[in-house]
Amino acid sequence: MSASKSPTLSNHTQTVQGRNVNPSSEPCIEQTLREIGRSVGIDKDVFNRAVADQAILERLNKLTDQATDEFEVEGTPPFFVNGKKITGAPSLEEMRSAIAAALNGH
Repeated sequence: MSASKSPTLSNHTQTVQGRNVNPSSEPCIEQTLREIGRSVGIDKDVFNRAVADQAILERLNKLTDQATDEFEVEGTPPFFVNGKKITGAPSLEEMRSAIAAALNGH
């Protein structure tokens, strides 16, 4: 992680489950993450322990920085087929075509 990036959730603006999230407003990102956690069944106490653990936060930020810097991920979910980034919102046919090309060595 570069010296200019601190280990907080406020490093990036991202799209999380179709919502634009500006982590510079940490209550906003935390509330969004809590909603997502609830929607997929993450226990509230488990979530609270995870967000209180600085080591977990630092690992999450390192992965976020890597996704942004190395893979140019700008939102979720990103799609990669055989290491090639699929941009935008690909149709099912576009995904099938990209996968078929990768399987055929193209």
